Amino acid sequence: MNSAGFWGFLLNITQYGQDTPQSVALVAGINIILILILVPPFGSTRAVVATAISMITWNIILWWFVRK
Repeated sequence: MNSAGFWGFLLNITQYGQDTPQSVALVAGINIILILILVPPFGSTRAVVATAISMITWNIILWWFVRK
């Protein structure tokens, strides 16, 4: 299983695998923005929180692609 979880695996083995890189680009942007916002005032611990939020968002986006 990859880090995208079941939804990324499902998209990659079907004809909808092109949706996975699009979601990676979107979530990478979200992660960068969250890190820039959270790390300076709170320290490096918030970088972990930003990454966790990004991973959850990524799985939600992939779930949405599967539902669509």
